Amino acid sequence: IIVKDRIRKDFGDISELAQDIKENGLINPPVVIPEENGTFTLLAGERRIRAMKQLGYPQVEVRTWKTLTEEEKLNVEISENEVRKEFSKAERVEYGRRLERIEREKAKERQGTRTDLTSEKIFPEVTRPNDVVAEKLGIGSGKQYEHEKAIVDNRDLISAEDFANWDEGKLSTNKVYQQIKAELNRQKAENERLRNRPPETKTVVREVQVVPDDYESAKREARQLNTEYHRMAEKWQKADAERQALLKEKESAQNQETEHLRTTALAFNAGIANFIERYGGYVWLTEHVDEIPDRERNGFISGLNALEAWVYQMQENITKPKRKELL
Repeated sequence: IIVKDRIRKDFGDISELAQDIKENGLINPPVVIPEENGTFTLLAGERRIRAMKQLGYPQVEVRTWKTLTEEEKLNVEISENEVRKEFSKAERVEYGRRLERIEREKAKERQGTRTDLTSEKIFPEVTRPNDVVAEKLGIGSGKQYEHEKAIVDNRDLISAEDFANWDEGKLSTNKVYQQIKAELNRQKAENERLRNRPPETKTVVREVQVVPDDYESAKREARQLNTEYHRMAEKWQKADAERQALLKEKESAQNQETEHLRTTALAFNAGIANFIERYGGYVWLTEHVDEIPDRERNGFISGLNALEAWVYQMQENITKPKRKELL
C-alpha cells in the first residue's frame, strides 16, 4: 500500500486505536485504489494502517475503490478524517491549497468552453478561487483563508508556542496575523533604512614597519644569548645524565651487597646446621667431664667457653641499636 502525501499530519493516539483493533478486530478496513502496476494507493485509513503496523500485523484487509479524480480523492480524505478527528488549522490550509489547484484547473476548463466573450457572464456563480475554497473549508471568507496561509508560510516570525496555540484554535487568526504583519512591516522598514543610509566612510589603515636604531645589535645579542642558552642546556643535560648513571651504579652496588649478605646468611645457617648435626651427639661428654684427664678437660672447657663467648657476641651485635650514617 503506497501512502502518498496526505493532509493529515497529526495522527492522534495510535496506541489507543491499536488496542481497540487488537481487542475488537478491524471493523472498518482501509480503502485503497488499485494501480496499473499492481500496487495500491491509500485513499482512507492511514491511522488504521499505522495501528496495524504497531501491532506487528504483516498484512491488512482492505476495500478497493474505482479510479477517482483528484477532487474526488481529496473529498474522500477530508470526509474520512474530519469525522474521526478535526483537522488543525495548518492541515486545513494544506487542504485549501490542494482545493485551489483543483479550482484553477476547473476554471481553465470553464474558460475554454466560452464562445462569446462579449456577452454576459456564462458562469455567474463563479467567484474568486479563494472565496470558493474558503466556503468549502467553512472559514467564512477568502480573506481569512489568505490570512491563515500567511500564518503557515511565516510561522518562523512568531514563537512556536503561539503557532501551536493558533493551530489548535486557542489564538484567533486575526491576532496572530497582525503579529506577523507587524514583524513583516518592521523588517521592510529596516531593509528600507539600510538601502537609504549614506555610504559609510572607510578609514584606510596603512601599516608602517619602524626599525629602531639598535635593531641589528639587539638581534646579534639575542643570537649570542640563544647560543649560550643551548650551550648551558647541553651542559645541564650531560650533568644530569652523569648523575643518573651514578645513581644506577650505586643502586647496582647496593643490590650486589644485599645479594652477598643474603648468600652469607644462608651459608651461616647451613654451617650451624652442620655443626649441630656433627657435634650435637657429644652432649653426653659433659656428664663425664670429671673423668677426662686434666689437660684434655681444660681444653674441652676452654672450647665451650670460646663457643659461648662467640654466641654471646653475636646476640649482642643483633640486639644493640645500630647507628645510621647519613650519606
